[in-house]
Amino acid sequence: MLDTARVVTAAHLSQLLAELREARNLLHNFMIEKMPAVVHVRSREALPRAADHPDIAERIRNAEAGIKKRDRGRPPPK
Repeated sequence: MLDTARVVTAAHLSQLLAELREARNLLHNFMIEKMPAVVHVRSREALPRAADHPDIAERIRNAEAGIKKRDRGRPPPK
């Protein structure tokens, strides 16, 4: 157990909590974006889009680049 033990401080835990809150908020915003407009969500328009977050935007770009790279070698669909 001592071989894998790590020392954490209150600052480490506070940073982790902040990151978890940010992730929760991003997931929440994404769920609201995908929810049909018939479901009334107060201030839906004011919520930031999940795809506008820098880390998520980078992942989207990487995924799109990977798809393009993968599809370069494939014949066009019939």
